[in-house]
Amino acid sequence: MALLEKQPNNTAIDAQLRKFSIDPDRIASLPVISPTSIDPQLWPVFDSSVLQYGVIGRHKVMRYDFGAPVALCPAVVNRTPDPINRTLIAEEEIGTTTSYSISSTVEAGFFDVVKLSVTTAFGQTWSHSKKYTDRLDVTIRPGHMMWLEVQPVMRILEGDFVHFVREKFWPSTTWKTKVAARFSGTVTAPGVEGSLKDVITVRDVPVSAGLAEGFRAVAEEGSLPGASLSRETTVVPGFLATALLGDSAESEDVTDQVKPA
Repeated sequence: MALLEKQPNNTAIDAQLRKFSIDPDRIASLPVISPTSIDPQLWPVFDSSVLQYGVIGRHKVMRYDFGAPVALCPAVVNRTPDPINRTLIAEEEIGTTTSYSISSTVEAGFFDVVKLSVTTAFGQTWSHSKKYTDRLDVTIRPGHMMWLEVQPVMRILEGDFVHFVREKFWPSTTWKTKVAARFSGTVTAPGVEGSLKDVITVRDVPVSAGLAEGFRAVAEEGSLPGASLSRETTVVPGFLATALLGDSAESEDVTDQVKPA
């Protein structure tokens, strides 16, 4: 069950669709296209006396739910026989995903349509990424590894996007629809509303001698980007720690303890 679910007010969007002879109740009957096939110049709505085109988003629901846990910082292994104090600093960005393919050439136009339609239908602004810059002072026990992890609140937007191209040339007074098609699915992006908030945890797990030696070796030879070695610690990418040891790591909610980096 979703943390929160919001229904849209599509009154203004439906009026815009009807202006371009698109029946909001019959969107599902339009032919399906890939958003990558839409010329980047044809995404913004354009309306003149002889030419009309653009992409209009019409949404069905916006749900809020937790996304998959994501490591926010490199994981630090204490190689010494004594506890050590370190500061874990978040350096991760979580962005938008879609259930369909969006190419880099049409990405800007697509997000402009999403922002406009979300603001119109839900009264909610839309940002398609979030950068985490939190920090936490921790004490790492001998032979243990620690890192920060977030379970982000994600907005899941379900709906349709309609692409149209129409023309009218003198002396005709009738619009001719050249293109009327749709693509549908979900757009998922980080975002909170009301009392919802991301949950940040600090993960703590003992590292076996064999795995510690493996981490040390790859850090020493420089074959793993983001890994490093010092006299007291071995540092490896957080995603690797989550993948290898996440299931067995202790987890403490530190949402209210982290501070901006």
